[in-house]
Amino acid sequence: MTTKKFVLPQLYFSKLMRAITEFELIEEGDKILLGISGGKDSIFMAYAMAMMQKRLKKNFQLQALTINPMFSEDFDTERIRGFMEELGIPFASFPVDIAGTIENQGGKDPCYTWAASYLYSQDLFGQNGFDGYSSLGVLPRSGNTRGNSVSWL
Repeated sequence: MTTKKFVLPQLYFSKLMRAITEFELIEEGDKILLGISGGKDSIFMAYAMAMMQKRLKKNFQLQALTINPMFSEDFDTERIRGFMEELGIPFASFPVDIAGTIENQGGKDPCYTWAASYLYSQDLFGQNGFDGYSSLGVLPRSGNTRGNSVSWL
């Protein structure tokens, strides 16, 4: 079995390294939760973070999370899971009935901030080993963290 070699072009590496250093985005021992939609932006973010993990002189952990909004029956995360495995990033996917909740809101328009509150109220992060993770790209910088240890970036 051959192992794929992943490379991050120097231009991207330099820009990411500068941002991480200048804004102190990653510290020793950090646990970073990557929100993965399956689109090109979040897939690149995961790829870049995996490359940074190999090249930075800091020890930090990555975890990838996809939220299935349950808008359709055919929401497939297997390709995402496979790619995260290739990158060496643990992956989890949770169903969150956003469509059903919207329907039951009586005209109100909940957004992903609500989804964050839902996840915390259900303690899905804690129950599934996500305690202590900072989020990167998972949700906006708002919402009720209810005292949990996940921080918003």
